[in-house]
Amino acid sequence: NPDRLDGVFEAGANSAAVVTDITLSFDAEARTREWIEKTDRWR
Repeated sequence: NPDRLDGVFEAGANSAAVVTDITLSFDAEARTREWIEKTDRWR
C-alpha cells in the first residue's frame, strides 16, 4: 500500500514489494504511476 511506504523506508528498508499490489489493482497502469510518484523522494 503506497500510503504505508514512508514508514517502511523510514524504518530502514531499502526496498518494498509492490508487484501483487499492482497486479491485483483494477487499473494496473494507474497504480504503477502512483507507486512511482510515491517513491520519488526515496530514489
